[in-house]
Order: sequence, then C-alpha cells, then structure tokens
Amino acid sequence: MERKILENSDIIYGLVEMPKGFEIDEQVMVADIFMSETYERPYPLSFPSDMLDTYIRDFSKVRHGRNLTSKKIYGNMYRPNEMSETKLEIDPFHIYDSPAYVLLYGAKIAKHSCSIKLFYINHEKKFSEYTIPMETNKFVMFPAKHRYCVSKNLSQKDNFMLTITYESQ
Repeated sequence: MERKILENSDIIYGLVEMPKGFEIDEQVMVADIFMSETYERPYPLSFPSDMLDTYIRDFSKVRHGRNLTSKKIYGNMYRPNEMSETKLEIDPFHIYDSPAYVLLYGAKIAKHSCSIKLFYINHEKKFSEYTIPMETNKFVMFPAKHRYCVSKNLSQKDNFMLTITYESQ
C-alpha cells in the first residue's frame, strides 16, 4: 500500500520584525490606504509599502526558498461593523496569469477587532475555515487558491489593511 499527499497549503503569519530604526511608517501607509479608498485611486507605491514588500520577499527567499515577485498591491479600510466579502485572488479562467500567494498586512488594526478567515477543503473533503486574529504590524500569507475574508470590525475605529499578491518563480 502506498500513500501520496497531493495537497499541502502553508500559511505563514506573524509580526513584521524590522530592524530598529527601519520600522514601517504606519501613518504614511494608513494615509495612502485612506486616500486610495476615499478617492477610488490605485494604491500609490510608497516607501513603507516598498519596505514591507522587500521584507516579505527576502523573508520568503531566506526562510522558505521562494523567489517572489509582487504582482498587485491595494489597501482596504474597514469601518466599524464592516467586513469584507469573500475574496479569491486567482482568476479561475486565467490560472497562469494569477498570483501564487496573497499577503494581508495589518497597517492599523484596533485590538481584538477583526480576523482573517481562510476557507479550504480539509482531508475529509469537508469545507473548513481557519481563523487568524489580526493586529497592527501582523501579516498573513497564504496560497492564492484559498478564498478568504476579513471578519466584521468589532471596534469603533477604522481598520486599515494592505494586500499584496505575489507570483512565484
């Protein structure tokens, strides 16, 4: 008898640990997200988002042997009691042009206010979900084939998240 596991999805999450003096400027990133959401403009490439992107690409290469290239970047603002719709970053009709990974970054998140829910089919072929609480400066990275959503913002403050999609080479 032989056994072969054909699917294995890894989820990487934790705090972004930048060197002292090189921390990501939360205020600039929040302002960029606010402006892009309010005026319905593309998210501008800025120094804080470039620092985050470089950190994630270097982290992925050193720790996991993955060469990543950023594909798309955008921000979302979640008002009190607001949640996202369920999202899927890949285009099932254009798989080869779709990203391999999704990164969600908490630019500014009120304490204990929201989570990321990842949806998948478990080894028993049942729909399951995995929930990861979010906080400021925390990232969650996962394969783009998984559907996900941001849970309802339980605080009275706005939450700001940055999303970066990556191609794997």
